[in-house]
Amino acid sequence: MWFALEKDEPLGFFAGIWTTHACVRKIKTGWERCELCAFLTTDPVEPVRTYHRKAMPVILTSAEDRDLWLSDAPWEVVSHLQRPLAYERLTIVEPPAKAVAGGLL
Repeated sequence: MWFALEKDEPLGFFAGIWTTHACVRKIKTGWERCELCAFLTTDPVEPVRTYHRKAMPVILTSAEDRDLWLSDAPWEVVSHLQRPLAYERLTIVEPPAKAVAGGLL
């Protein structure tokens, strides 16, 4: 299932986290330092909850929220951003057509 912001909404951004981590991911390469990233999730709301019961991405839609998330502010200051987007701000959309040899599927 594909979701989008309503047509009159500004651009949205997934709140992500990034860190360096040292570990053994493969015995062949041994100890290595990795750069890891993921997006932050929260409890789902409709229409997402019908299809994804466990979580939905944290979506930032304002420049203020985006700038705060990207700042060096401590978690105590930015943690309020880990919330679901209001249900009326999301809509279900058709998935994009898949490209296959000779055309679209």
